[in-house]
This record gives sequence, structure tokens and C-alpha cells, in this order.
Amino acid sequence: MWRKVIIGLIVVGVVWGLTPAEKYAMDSHGSSPLGNVSPPRILQGWNLVESQNFDDGAIPAGWEINDANGDQCTWVVVSEPTDPFTPGCWDGSPFLQYSDDECDTDSDDWIMTAIFSISDGDSTYLVYDFDFEELGSGSPIEYGDVMIGTSDDGVNWNWTVVVSYTEDMGENCDAMVGPVEVTGNYARWAFRYWEETPSNWAWGWYIDNVEVYHYTTEVGIAERTAGAFRSFSVYPNPAAGRTSISFALERDASVRLEVLDVAGRILETLENGYLTAGSYSFEVSENSGIYFVRLTVNGESKIERLVVVK
Repeated sequence: MWRKVIIGLIVVGVVWGLTPAEKYAMDSHGSSPLGNVSPPRILQGWNLVESQNFDDGAIPAGWEINDANGDQCTWVVVSEPTDPFTPGCWDGSPFLQYSDDECDTDSDDWIMTAIFSISDGDSTYLVYDFDFEELGSGSPIEYGDVMIGTSDDGVNWNWTVVVSYTEDMGENCDAMVGPVEVTGNYARWAFRYWEETPSNWAWGWYIDNVEVYHYTTEVGIAERTAGAFRSFSVYPNPAAGRTSISFALERDASVRLEVLDVAGRILETLENGYLTAGSYSFEVSENSGIYFVRLTVNGESKIERLVVVK
């Protein structure tokens, strides 16, 4: 079963005049993983995978929490800071928080962003607001790790610490972590708050306005179709139910969208015709298994792997 939803026309704006090779040239602080970045945040050739401001007061769809110590006290979205500390970047709206004062145990708590598809040699970076307060003295006892995870199957993950906060880092609005090169089929970012020695001196970690960016080294369909193609995503992936397949066209094009099994047989043809410029979304619901979603624009194809686990 499938359903098509026309999201709306794309408004083509000004592209920041940098090449993808200038990954770190975001601004004068671009070579630092903790450097501030100036709008626009996105480099030419990069795609915005997701943007979360937590204003709806809930953990975003596709995000996962790992309460590793099992104390039932972990990451939450709150509408105001834990007294008495107020993060400097706070704009008065809800945000993501781990409160060490409320979870004063041997903390080891992860929160992971949604999974997105990658290819070997791709790159990704993260932009977000944070305030990390570890108010103890002497050797650091609380840590905040920003990690990138990669996977071949979307189930088993390899994690790498990109940046680690110790002691009192204070606030940083529009902080950039990365870019980092990745290998595999899937990637996601994670924030991990953990303690070497339990203490009640730390306030915790404030996080808001998270944006994930992705750049692929492959010759993209955008180049091969003379600018007709803008984006292509399959989410959630892996999926436990319905999956949304989305893509955007910067100009009118001939489009064919298909779902194939592992043997390459076409199971469904979701679209086969001439579409006007705009954003499109389709929903599919498949049985457990591995599938391939093939999008063909003006004769050139791009394929995304889809894993369904029910």
C-alpha cells in the first residue's frame, strides 16, 4: 500500500559560495570542532538531514535513548532549566536536557539522532546549541561525548568519539562538530553523558537546535540530471511499520519510483510519469525483509536500501 503526498514547491535560495572540499571553512573558527558557525549553516553540496528544536516538547521521532545504567532517569525535553542554572543560549522554548542533579547516580545515558543513509567516503557534521556544566574541582568526573555511529545493517553500530567535554565547558551557540568521514550504509549522531565518579556537583547538559548535515562523494543524481534533483530519503530506516520515501525536484522531470526485492524484482511502482518541480512523499508498508527503493530521474537512477523489521 502506498500514498503520495505533494508537500509543496521548492523555493530556490542563495547558495553559500564554498565548495564541498572546503569542509572546515565555515568561518574563522571552522577548523575547531567547538567553533561557532555563522549563518547560513549549510555548505554548498551538503544536504540537511534533519533539524530539531524540540519545541513540541517531545523526543523527536526516530531518536533513541539508551539508559545504560537502567536508573529510569535520563534525557528529557523540558520547558525550563533545572533550578538554579539557566543556559546562556536558552531562548525560552523547550530543549533537550540531561540533569545530573536529578540523576545523581553512576550516569551513562545516550541519546541518538535519527538514522540516515550513507556511502563509503561520505561526510557528515553536526550543528547545535549546548551548555555543559561540570561544577566539580580537580580531575574531571563528568563527561559529555559527541559521537558518530556507522553501521552496515542499521542494527550493529561502530561508535567514534568526535568531541568530548570535560569540566565546565560553558555555553556555545551554533557549535559545529565535524565534518567527519564515514563508511558503511547508515550513520547517526549521539550525545552521551557519563560519569567517572558519581557526584552531585554537576548541573548537566543543555542541547537545542540540532541540525545534521550530510555530503556524499558519489557523482550525485543532481549533477547527472542538470539540476533537476535536490534530495532523496527513506525514513525511518530500519522501519517497524510505514516508511516515508521523499524526494524533491528543482525543475520538471520524468520520474519513476519503484520498490524492489533483494533479487531485483519490482514489487511496486509508486510513480511513473512527468512531475513538476516540488517536493514529493510516498508511504509504503512492507513485510519484514530487505528491499531497495529505486528513484529514476530523467533516466538516471539512485538506490536506497530499506530494512523492515516487524
